[in-house]
Amino acid sequence: MNKYPLNRRIFLWTSLGTALGMSSRQAKASSDRENSSARQMKPQTRTRLVDQPQVKRDFRKDGRSRKVVFVAHCVLNQNARHVDCADFPALMKPLLAALEAQEIGIIQMPCPELMALGLGRDRDVPPLDTIREALELPEASSRLQPSLDQIVYLVKEYRWQGFEVVGVLGKNGSPSCGVETTSLKTGLAPGEGVFIRLLRNRFVKEGIKVGIRGVDDHRQQEAIDWVSRQIAHLK
Repeated sequence: MNKYPLNRRIFLWTSLGTALGMSSRQAKASSDRENSSARQMKPQTRTRLVDQPQVKRDFRKDGRSRKVVFVAHCVLNQNARHVDCADFPALMKPLLAALEAQEIGIIQMPCPELMALGLGRDRDVPPLDTIREALELPEASSRLQPSLDQIVYLVKEYRWQGFEVVGVLGKNGSPSCGVETTSLKTGLAPGEGVFIRLLRNRFVKEGIKVGIRGVDDHRQQEAIDWVSRQIAHLK
């Protein structure tokens, strides 16, 4: 007695599913034909990202200062520093307070060591002796290239739009971002870190003149005074 209704329900659901499937396929085929016709009638356009300044605007009409400074990543994020080397819980407060007081926009550069070697890096990077040696490897240099491209592009764009690029603040003592001092196999020594050297070379190649100064963890006032002199010079 129950066999017929069950078979009938199966038949109805099967028929309905087939009909819906055919309807869906027919609608899709019709839509594909319409889209194909539209593509043939409409010229193909492609959105292109810019790698050079193109559209100039007047940025003097709002509240922005039109002053920016590029800073080493760890100035704003001590968590990126390698093991046992963070001097502050989060950031360099005196320097950042001074930049805020002078109404300078802060552009945080990527951390070269973190990008190339990871957060677990240490002074001894097997089979190498130092982080600096690892950063000198061709693979590391290749990985840092996009960061250099980004900084160069931003400097050009900001300047072209009428902004003042106050300078670049590296991190003294760093094997990557040191400016006046860096880390060598023998310890702290005068000289530049690998990333700052690459960045300075790119600036020279691109004809960009931007001041570069290092920040010392416990002598931040020296960098603050340098920024003040840069501002006075720009005026």
